[in-house]
Amino acid sequence: MNFSGLVKAPSLSLSVLVSALPLGGCASFDALQATTSMVARAGKEAVGIYDYALVHSQRTTQGYTVEGGNLIDRNKQLVKGSLVMVLDPAGAFTAIIDRPDEVGVLYVDAKGKRILKQSPADMNRSPDPDAKPERAEAIGSGQQQVATVDALVLFTAKALSKLEGDPVAYALAELETANLGLRNSELPGIQLRLVGITVTDTDHVVDAAGLNAIRDLMTPLREDYFHDINVAFSGTLFQGGLAHVRQWSSINGVEAPLAFRHEVGHNAGGQHCYTGELEYYFHGYQTANGAHTFMCGNNVPYYSNPQVMYDGQALGDPSTADMARVWRESANRLSNYSPAFEGLRGFYYSPLGHEPLIVEGIHSREGAFVALSEEVGPTQVVDQAPAGTPLQVRLVHDGDGKVFTVKMTASRRMGPACTWTGMHAIGSDCEGRLPRLELSLQADASQNPGLPAGWYNGILPLQVVSKSFEGSASPMRVSIALKL
Repeated sequence: MNFSGLVKAPSLSLSVLVSALPLGGCASFDALQATTSMVARAGKEAVGIYDYALVHSQRTTQGYTVEGGNLIDRNKQLVKGSLVMVLDPAGAFTAIIDRPDEVGVLYVDAKGKRILKQSPADMNRSPDPDAKPERAEAIGSGQQQVATVDALVLFTAKALSKLEGDPVAYALAELETANLGLRNSELPGIQLRLVGITVTDTDHVVDAAGLNAIRDLMTPLREDYFHDINVAFSGTLFQGGLAHVRQWSSINGVEAPLAFRHEVGHNAGGQHCYTGELEYYFHGYQTANGAHTFMCGNNVPYYSNPQVMYDGQALGDPSTADMARVWRESANRLSNYSPAFEGLRGFYYSPLGHEPLIVEGIHSREGAFVALSEEVGPTQVVDQAPAGTPLQVRLVHDGDGKVFTVKMTASRRMGPACTWTGMHAIGSDCEGRLPRLELSLQADASQNPGLPAGWYNGILPLQVVSKSFEGSASPMRVSIALKL
């Protein structure tokens, strides 16, 4: 990996964000210059004495910018940690910091207020110290290089209380910690993708009982969210995280931000350091110079791979430590617990739900949203309609598991300078401007008298239609987590 053209910590410059950058390796000069605005937002508080090397950047359907990169010792030109950053549509910023001298989460709100939450090293470097090695079973067949593993993320209310920012941004950042490790480990075609957010008031603890409980709660939701793996974040932890090996569920402490990248490795089939008990290739690895991959000490942003060199030494062993092989063999299983949803995804989280859902890639001035059923809302577009289209959305009440019809309203516009209209109104009064289709959902207790208080979760299925392209429609599923 060539580290020429790195972003230097002391002299960060501001410039315009880009929406997509090349996968793998270090970024070109142009890409680095384009992304330094995010590094500048993070600042010295995040990068410390290290240089930043971009690995990947992307803009999501909803307008979040997600970026992951390595922190480099400028003297040794050696990867010593990582920095994952997410910029939300409102301008707030969440960063997960992994340095030898600092682990934590940095939150910067839209007005520039900064909060750094430090995390205990032992919860991150050895998140599940009591986990026992398991006898080998078939991990998977084949060597799949390309796969998308869809994740449903659950937050307990206690976990939310310990966040200082948008939980969607936090979830995206956590998934990117694992994605960065996959790219560093020469697995750029395997990625984790966020498909939904759900919230519960139940305080599931990071232990075996909590892990089994979230598995039993989240797995039946696949028919709604079309997800593959269950990822839960708890605010009560006695260890950093816990996962079912060669299965699909993990529970992680929200105060241990590096635990998830380790736990999802267990889902793939990985074990901890090789101790001589089980001579199989599914272990993590530590080098003689003190580099510990995700499954074995978790202090460098890699899964074990004997083909990757680090500080002159291989980061694995073909016989005992090859997590890259484990991921290739598990990719088909992990990405096929649910059928893939080919369409757009959106996330509505209350109380942040007043922020519009930005639908990237829809550039028609005549784009609009329609429901799939008249019981939910209008199924046909019209030329004009006032903002606040009434919707009736079937959601599950967290307190008792019952399904209720929740009244919501939906509006659309073609960008920040335009007027809000009904979600199904096809026209626009913003002539001459580059269109950017946005959807705004709202719900509150005053619209829903008589409904029990608490969290409501579920999916709102919609279609995005364009009058300009007859017969054109893109399916969209909006994950809803709101509190009444």
